[in-house]
Amino acid sequence: MRMIAVSILCAPLLRIIDTIADGDFYLQAIAVDKELRGEGVGSALMDLIEDRAVASGSVRLALDVSAKNEGARRLYERRGMTVESQWPKRVVIPGLRFFRMTKSL
Repeated sequence: MRMIAVSILCAPLLRIIDTIADGDFYLQAIAVDKELRGEGVGSALMDLIEDRAVASGSVRLALDVSAKNEGARRLYERRGMTVESQWPKRVVIPGLRFFRMTKSL
């Protein structure tokens, strides 16, 4: 019963992964300690990630960010990323909304 519940709840999240285009370098997760935010750590990490994406031959950088995470969205926008889509189209779980952000490399 527990596995059925997990599969039902996680199925939408797995569909997000299925939407990653060929040639995209997908950033699954990045985090900066609260005490280090605003110190350039996020930008340094993004520099390294973009370098790795280019070296891998990817044509775009893609990531999903929570709609609630305004600080991260602002960082990504400063880095030239734009919102390509949002998920889910209908909010099934209150407060659960993500933006797919991309940047051509």
